[in-house]
Amino acid sequence: MDQGYREVADPSVVVRLPLVDDPTTCLLVWTTTPWTLPSNQFAAVRPDLTYATVRDDETGGRAIVAEGLVETLAAKVKRELPIVDRCRGDQLIGRRYAPPFPEYYAALGERDGRLVAGGRQKVAWRVVSAPFVTTETGTGIVHQAPAFGEVDYDVLVSEQARFVDGEGPQLICCVGPDGRFTAEAPAFEGRWVKEADRDIVRELRRSGRLFHAEQYVHKYPPFCWRAEEDPLIQYPRRSWFIRTTAFRDRMLENNARIGWFPEHIRDGRFGNFLESNVDWALSRERYWGTPLPIWVCEATGQREAVADYAELLDKKGLEGLDVWESAKRQFPDMRGTSRTSTR
Repeated sequence: MDQGYREVADPSVVVRLPLVDDPTTCLLVWTTTPWTLPSNQFAAVRPDLTYATVRDDETGGRAIVAEGLVETLAAKVKRELPIVDRCRGDQLIGRRYAPPFPEYYAALGERDGRLVAGGRQKVAWRVVSAPFVTTETGTGIVHQAPAFGEVDYDVLVSEQARFVDGEGPQLICCVGPDGRFTAEAPAFEGRWVKEADRDIVRELRRSGRLFHAEQYVHKYPPFCWRAEEDPLIQYPRRSWFIRTTAFRDRMLENNARIGWFPEHIRDGRFGNFLESNVDWALSRERYWGTPLPIWVCEATGQREAVADYAELLDKKGLEGLDVWESAKRQFPDMRGTSRTSTR
């Protein structure tokens, strides 16, 4: 997909997110993908940055933004933004805000869960910590939609780990596999996400949530390399993974013992591959697929990975059973002849 990056002009928006405990004060978050805002889950700050609370004369309230970006933002909106207070980013972490669109709030707004460290916390629409936040562009507060980006998804996973299993935030996604909004975003249902950008910005302006909008030229990641006019989106899909990261150190140790020719491959191409290893996604949605030896119990739905044919034959209840015929009953599309005595 690296072949598909190109410079495009996208709508860049700064959005007001009012704090729950002080609705006259809002976070100013920035994004170049307005279509992801209905699936917003968090607002990310960097703990060691200084944030300024400025007076927002347009609303008569106050707004929070990275101090180093106040002047830049004031120049864009062509009005002064006087600083009335300052704090570090870590003082903002945990504060709650109202999301940019209300569709999920009725179900999740007041839901909380037990924390592993003790106590309870609301699961959605909180300020969270993220080391990748910078002051090079935007506002220093980053909109997080974990359904549509790897880095954002990592934030969701780290937040889930803070909660007792099953009680933390679950993925919010109001876009279908076809790239169109679902009924969970009724105002835009059925629309291709990129085509809905302008209407989303228009709705933000109508609701008073839009602080600033402009065109932003950047490299869009990516366009389809087979259909050059088709922008692609990152999208969450459930997959089977092998936890290869659990063996990273062992693989690096073994790699160091190998006599590579040419030698630079050991610490170069292959070594870098091992260093940056992520869990291996071995399931696919392509028509040729990846055969997975996972057996599903028709009665309970329990799944078990069987290592080989001998292990399968050792299972209780399989004595005298034609395993191949059993498999064909479970998976009617299978083709072949009966094999119960060979491995």
